[in-house]
Amino acid sequence: TAGCAICLLIATLPARSQTPPATIYVRTTGSDSTGNGSAGSPFRTIPHAISVANTGDQIFVGPGTYSGPGEVPIVFPLARSLKIVSEQGPFVTELVGDSSASGSVVVMDVGNDFDSVTIDGFTIRDNTVFVPGCDYCAGGITVGLITKANILNCIISGNTGIGNDLVGGIAYKGSGGMVANNWIIRNSGGNALSS
Repeated sequence: TAGCAICLLIATLPARSQTPPATIYVRTTGSDSTGNGSAGSPFRTIPHAISVANTGDQIFVGPGTYSGPGEVPIVFPLARSLKIVSEQGPFVTELVGDSSASGSVVVMDVGNDFDSVTIDGFTIRDNTVFVPGCDYCAGGITVGLITKANILNCIISGNTGIGNDLVGGIAYKGSGGMVANNWIIRNSGGNALSS
């Protein structure tokens, strides 16, 4: 009968495969060219790890200082939920900016309100932001509109914002995320700003 034919068709459809979230590793001793992102063969830079990550993945970052071209800024991609977590905390894992830079050390702007992004356990320091025409930008972390951003267990210090609506520490335009257990200190032009 037609009903049994439909049942047979449904029963024979292949199951939709779902890839479980991956854990990607970054170390100062890793390599973006020869590494594969595993614990035994980590990548060298966070931006490279982000470029190969899929939504839901976690990036674990080993201790050390990450600074300079190719290492900062850390820009979360559009429409992708990611977590970037330091393995040993902010006292030994640093994202260091540039006093001559124009943008933020970390940019969390996924462009929707259902993907969430997390940065956890870093010191974010020594950056200057002076982006003409940028409303609500920061030297440390800028969170874009309609973004669920979680900023956890970080030290955000020594950053500078030069100009109207620019601050040193965090500029948060998002909604629905969590900013918790952070030290936001000694930033010039203000520690935090939210719209």
